[in-house]
Amino acid sequence: RDVGLVLTGPGLAGKGWLVLGDHERALSALVGETEDLLRTSAYADVLARTRSLGAEPDRQHYYGVRLENARCLALEYLTRLDEASACFEWTTRALADLGETLERISTQQNYAQVEVERGQFAHAESLAADAFAAISDAQWDSVEGPDIPIVRGRVARLLSDLSLRKGDIPESLRHSQRALAYFNQAHDLRWQANTLLRIGATYKDIGAYADAMDAVNAAVQRLSPRDAPARIAMAELEKARIVFAEGDMQQAIVHAAGARSTFESLRMPADAAAAGLTIAGAKLALGQPADARATLDSLNGVP
Repeated sequence: RDVGLVLTGPGLAGKGWLVLGDHERALSALVGETEDLLRTSAYADVLARTRSLGAEPDRQHYYGVRLENARCLALEYLTRLDEASACFEWTTRALADLGETLERISTQQNYAQVEVERGQFAHAESLAADAFAAISDAQWDSVEGPDIPIVRGRVARLLSDLSLRKGDIPESLRHSQRALAYFNQAHDLRWQANTLLRIGATYKDIGAYADAMDAVNAAVQRLSPRDAPARIAMAELEKARIVFAEGDMQQAIVHAAGARSTFESLRMPADAAAAGLTIAGAKLALGQPADARATLDSLNGVP
């Protein structure tokens, strides 16, 4: 491998280990850098970093698989779902081969979520049921630290999503509340916020608008604009949808416009388009069809 060709990828620590010929430690350093980028929603940069050591992922080393998993997540957030599905299938198998059971369960949950987004509900349910059975095993109860409750909470969130798609709202809320309890146990603010956003969206769908807004505001309190700009934009979009449902179109436009601006800056076109559709709908409801059309035209065919 020509070290000179790859030094543009990793940061200083990774470059140092490459110069010394320690590929595994270079991978470890690169994983840390890449996961930091992922947390700040720099998804395009994540995709570039995950291929900076070669065209193919390294399945022989734990950090090589973990690096590829960051790529899978970036593809999911960029709504490149077919690529994300294939990526997660690869990392799930690779983690199983390496004997990394807990990370395999966690990754399988991500894989199942992508299958939900792709409309592959039967496959998603199969993956979720397997993950739930695996993480519910009593062998994990004695493991200290946040990892087990976080994985259990994420599986519960997935089950909530699947229940919601079946139209079983009470069951969906029960799974979401269970997930929130797990994330509270783990003291994980990010996943608490994600779950509260889900709860808020569900309350909105059943017309409980005050409860919906309370849940979304609670989510925002747990998020940092610097570390989680995409999630804050999601919260703004959810607020827009809540006030839209309540009939306050002016506030819907304000919230959705803020969300759209952030999504565009993060290069998240599908989410930016969703915010744009909310703006257009609000303008149409205000009797401004020309402005609504202009907003739709500005989406430039974004799916």
